[in-house]
Amino acid sequence: MEHDMFDVKVDIEGEKWLVSGVLDYVDIAPDYDTEDTWWYIDPYGMLHVQMHYKYKEQYGQLSEKNNENNEESIEFIKSSNKIFQKAAEESMHRNQTDLMCAIKLKTISVEDIESNNALMNAIRIIAHNLSQTEKKRSNRTEKKAGNVAVIPEQIATIIDPRYSNSTRLYQKGKAYLQPLKTVGGLTYQNNTLCIEGIPASEVKLKDYFSDSVPENLDLAFLQLCFSIILNNFEETMEENNTVDQVISIYYPSIAKAIGKSQKISRTDVEYFINKILSFQTIMGIIDKEIQPVLIYAGEDRSRNIIYLSSPYLIKIIRTLFGVSIRRNKQGEPKLKNDGTFEVKQVYSYLINSSIAKERNKKAVENVIMLVTLIEQSGDRTARITAREIIDRNPQLKQALNGKSTAQVNVVLSRTFKKTWELLAEQTRLKEQYKNIKLPSSDIKNIPTKTTLDMEFSFPHDGKNNV
Repeated sequence: MEHDMFDVKVDIEGEKWLVSGVLDYVDIAPDYDTEDTWWYIDPYGMLHVQMHYKYKEQYGQLSEKNNENNEESIEFIKSSNKIFQKAAEESMHRNQTDLMCAIKLKTISVEDIESNNALMNAIRIIAHNLSQTEKKRSNRTEKKAGNVAVIPEQIATIIDPRYSNSTRLYQKGKAYLQPLKTVGGLTYQNNTLCIEGIPASEVKLKDYFSDSVPENLDLAFLQLCFSIILNNFEETMEENNTVDQVISIYYPSIAKAIGKSQKISRTDVEYFINKILSFQTIMGIIDKEIQPVLIYAGEDRSRNIIYLSSPYLIKIIRTLFGVSIRRNKQGEPKLKNDGTFEVKQVYSYLINSSIAKERNKKAVENVIMLVTLIEQSGDRTARITAREIIDRNPQLKQALNGKSTAQVNVVLSRTFKKTWELLAEQTRLKEQYKNIKLPSSDIKNIPTKTTLDMEFSFPHDGKNNV
């Protein structure tokens, strides 16, 4: 499903509110007059409104402020706003306490913004800026954006075997991703995922689980988000051992990392927002606890900032911090002479963040998997067959299902050729490991449907001190 964003001002019992929401494009035109299934509030408090796909291009043009002066566009704006207002008013009357992006405009001030907590800060900034759209926009730079998350040059890969699949669809270990068929009936309350108000467990959610794998889910983007949140935690760990619940990301910085233009257009920003929204039906399971993976938490258009939250990734980071501490036989933490904890390596930074811009996501997932395997193998030579690589990459495995032999060989050729190119060009393996030998993209290293048991090895002479 594709999305756009909308903002609408409504009057509720004499008070002016600004409501921000998500526009969901659907195949069947909603009946706005006689039904009420065309709008809903998702588990994270975001209002969604359905619109037929045929209006997508027209709405996109309007969001770029094109053709606003012709009569057809003016009529479309009026009819769209009526739909948004109806959904906003009905949702406010029924669910005002659950609606995240609904703000009293009269309460907004600079003092309010500076004094509130992170989530309210994010939401209030949206209202503050959208209520002043007539003001001239100033030049927006990262310096003016203020306190925003740093985009690391390398993404973090988890190498602790228990949690190394935390950001992957391969369901093995103590943490992994689980696609859902729907999020209908689910809410996220007090840091807990609930079904009709009751805390949800893995067993209770079984009926929601989907066996199919989202083909276009960008796991490299999730890996980048994990690295951003982890980097933020590392910077504040020594101060207060906390993780910010809402992360502020300066859009041009993340755009550069994922291969988009740093010249800002509304279409580009919504492309990034849609990346976050694409994880709406993806949950993370860690030690049988279920948490949302990525939540869109609003934006500040005047400063080019997008806000996101991830209860699941924060839980992963806290868990990794705990398991990284070395302990004695009694389970007590071991301390260094300076009083700090002795720790073991549970993640590493050997993959360039720029890998997130690569279009062949199946190959990118292979690279993350293979770097993890090499790191886990330590001084030993890592070995893996083509069949094992496919089994550990659900998106690749699904892409091969039901295909003819010729089609399978084409997918394998494209994926593995790109895998070997990226492993050499987008990682620091050659810097980290002495004389490491990586497979070339020669045809001898490209499996076919009949040669899936071919084995790849990654011999080296130990680690360099880098």
